[in-house]
Amino acid sequence: MIAQESIERVKADSNIVDVVSETVKLRRAGMYYSGLCPFHSERSPSFFVRDSSNSYICYGCGASGNVISFVMANSAMTFPDAVEYLAGRFGIELKYDNAKTAAPAVDREKLYSVCSAAHLFFRRSLMQVKGGVGEFAQ
Repeated sequence: MIAQESIERVKADSNIVDVVSETVKLRRAGMYYSGLCPFHSERSPSFFVRDSSNSYICYGCGASGNVISFVMANSAMTFPDAVEYLAGRFGIELKYDNAKTAAPAVDREKLYSVCSAAHLFFRRSLMQVKGGVGEFAQ
């Protein structure tokens, strides 16, 4: 698990304008940068990036967040993968916690048997409809 101090350092030291400009053509607009939103199609810019706070917002679709959430949404990465990507890109050393609150191991056999039982139950339920066995439920 990545230490919280490392996550905060990645947020502070990563340049969101550099990251976003890889996928969005940004233009300077006062203290913001603007461009077409990468999360929906549009003709006029409604996507704004603020360099001073390392944040973005789209007034068209409502997407907003920081540099980590942008990488997660734009590249379909998990949170730890996005943090590690940004740390590698900007030369930030990450520290890891040995958290004792790690998720318990999943017993795949039990999970599989529960899913199989649910599958059989719902299949039988759908097959037993008012008009007789084997007709499609509507």
